[in-house]
Amino acid sequence: FASAALVNLSHSNVAVKMQLMSHGLAPIAIQNIKSKDDDLICYTLTLLVNLTKEAHHRYIMVNAGILPLLYDNLTSSYHQCRHAKGRGGLSNALMYNPLKEKILGYLCSLVGHFCKDEEYRDLLIDKFPHTVKCCIYICTHCVPGTQLASKVLYALKQLCAARNEQKQLIGVSIIKPVLEQISDAHVLHSCTHEYLNHLLLLLQMLSTYKVNCLLLDDADAEHILPNLKKLPVAKQIDGFEQMIDRVMERVKEEVDKMFTTQA
Repeated sequence: FASAALVNLSHSNVAVKMQLMSHGLAPIAIQNIKSKDDDLICYTLTLLVNLTKEAHHRYIMVNAGILPLLYDNLTSSYHQCRHAKGRGGLSNALMYNPLKEKILGYLCSLVGHFCKDEEYRDLLIDKFPHTVKCCIYICTHCVPGTQLASKVLYALKQLCAARNEQKQLIGVSIIKPVLEQISDAHVLHSCTHEYLNHLLLLLQMLSTYKVNCLLLDDADAEHILPNLKKLPVAKQIDGFEQMIDRVMERVKEEVDKMFTTQA
């Protein structure tokens, strides 16, 4: 209950965040995450999502040993997300745990936050090599349009921000399935503006790598992405139509180059 109260107190309150970090919250948070209490872990991760928006707080948490714990939790529970229709079966139904899925969402948010710092992003990719693979699995298997789907798109965008080999790995793995997901009328009806925003931010990032533009073209992005402009929820996102236009401009540019080279 104390952790839950701190989540509410620290939300958008810089002074409370500073007080918490200066009074030794980091080692307590580490101890909580090491516990076997999923409720306590969930509240603690929620609190850390609030706190780690600040670079200095990320530094304190890394020094306290947060990254190996995030990795351990991610790699041990990534498969416990609720699977999209046709991707699960009886085994997933038995393993699915709503609280674990919530924890996974906060883990993805924290991965994204720590990737704001190049040093920590490189650690998550190089020292903890299954981070990206777990996020790809979640992205391609979880129910699209949900909070978890939104948070994993954010994590993937942050992970590949400055690494072309990661853009290639992520692009090859997720472009086709994600475009298939957003071709589904039910997904479009139920998805949040947060999901669409993170989706387009990720596709913008991936489209800076040539091969991904060709993958987007093969996956019929030319027809699928412009249709998103018609969604009522898209009106809640500043510059949404321009984001789609930028992705499509990059795709067209690379496809035109390919045909010019072949000619």
